[in-house]
Amino acid sequence: MPSFLGPKQNQSDVQDANNSRFVTILRWVVESVNARIKRFKSFNQVIPNSLLPYVQDFIYIVAALLNCFHVSMVTPSPNDDETVRRMNSLRTQNNTLQIFLTNYNLARNSIWN
Repeated sequence: MPSFLGPKQNQSDVQDANNSRFVTILRWVVESVNARIKRFKSFNQVIPNSLLPYVQDFIYIVAALLNCFHVSMVTPSPNDDETVRRMNSLRTQNNTLQIFLTNYNLARNSIWN
C-alpha cells in the first residue's frame, strides 16, 4: 500500500516514494481488470444481499468470459526477468541528487526578491 504523508510533511522520503512507485506499477493491472469486470451490468451497481451466495459463481463466469473474448492485459516478454531485477534495484537506490544537495548545503528554500 502506498504510504501517506504525515502532518507538516511536504514530500515523501526516498524509500517511501520508491515503494509507492513500485506498488503503482504492480497495481495498474489489478485496477484494469477490476474496470473490465465493472463493465458488466451486474457488477456496475450495488449487488443485493440476496445474491451474495452467488457472487463467487458470477465472478467465475465473468472471468471466463473476459479470458475467452478479451485481449490479455499483459503479454509475457523475454526480458520480464530483467525488468523485475531493474525495478528491484531502483527500488533500493538512494536519491543521489538529494545527497549532493545536502552535502553542499544547497537544499534550502530561497525567496526571490
